[in-house]
Amino acid sequence: MRTVVLMPLPILLTLAAAACGGSSPTEDTVTDDISGEGEGEGEGEGEGEGEGEGEGEGETTDTQTELSTDTQEDEVAPQFDDVGVYQTTITKNGKNGDAADIYYPNPDDLETGSYSFPVAILLQGAKVDKGYYSQFCTLVASYGFVVVVPNHNSLSGKNFTEQQVVPDIIAFMKVEDTNEDSTLQGSADPSKVVLLGHSLGGVAGMSVIRGVCQPPTCFGLSFNTPKEVTAAAFWGTNLETPIIGGVPDTNNKEIAIALVQGTLDGMAKPSGTEQTYNKIKNPPKALVWVEGANHYGITNENNPAGADKDSKQPTLTQAVAIETAARWSALFLRAHALDDTAAKAYVHASGDDLDPNVEVTSAL
Repeated sequence: MRTVVLMPLPILLTLAAAACGGSSPTEDTVTDDISGEGEGEGEGEGEGEGEGEGEGEGETTDTQTELSTDTQEDEVAPQFDDVGVYQTTITKNGKNGDAADIYYPNPDDLETGSYSFPVAILLQGAKVDKGYYSQFCTLVASYGFVVVVPNHNSLSGKNFTEQQVVPDIIAFMKVEDTNEDSTLQGSADPSKVVLLGHSLGGVAGMSVIRGVCQPPTCFGLSFNTPKEVTAAAFWGTNLETPIIGGVPDTNNKEIAIALVQGTLDGMAKPSGTEQTYNKIKNPPKALVWVEGANHYGITNENNPAGADKDSKQPTLTQAVAIETAARWSALFLRAHALDDTAAKAYVHASGDDLDPNVEVTSAL
């Protein structure tokens, strides 16, 4: 396998900053071997009734009185300037399975330093090729995560994720961490796993957390939440049942959940996302609205080729939407998977005021 070092992070952030001034990138900022070619997503809303315990709480905690609002920007900035990526195949029981891209912080002393990066598994939206998430994954990895994004084919079709992807990747990364031929030998921590997801991928992630086998992302009698999963952040995701409506309760045990979504999402209804947030039983949780982004604010381009188009056009540039989604997702995960106090203060106290593009409701 060949390691590709991606464009240094400052360049990605510079492009996002430039976009704030009105320019819009026409090409991916990360190209090399990750082309971003593939098919787009056709579904944006959660499916199916589910099991759960307890009523959703949904109260907004006045965290201003609990956390310092004096968080310095350098305390919540990306921790690594360079991010690497390699392409691999997820193996299961000795057999080849999903093609996957693995993004990782790439400091000069990666091989000699004492690093232990949590593993973030990104569950793709329906029919969205893994390459379309390259910019988002690069940014999340810069905050200190190894990000694994697979292409998975299921009974539903090409690039339709399933819940089983999560335990399969956890098992694979445990081997990868001890593999002397792996770029990440000794640097990943597969005992600490966080979930990312887009649309149907977020629905699958919610079912993983709830510990239910929920079609169309699981077909069987049961599903057990892996003990390694500690926190999650999902984009454009809700559990509203199509046609008949209704949102099941989410008994998330002690797993922190953030729902991050564009206010102009025309595929995952904002009302359904708000209901889904309210029915998450246990804090910590957060609902982060990104002003002016639509359903594809997390992908390298809006309405990727082959996708069912989101009829609502974003008013926030794609680069800024991606950076905003990655920053809030990564900091929420750092706050609750790593007990990062600066990240916690940003997500639950100061960040809402510091970022003009978001509105946040949260509970601790």
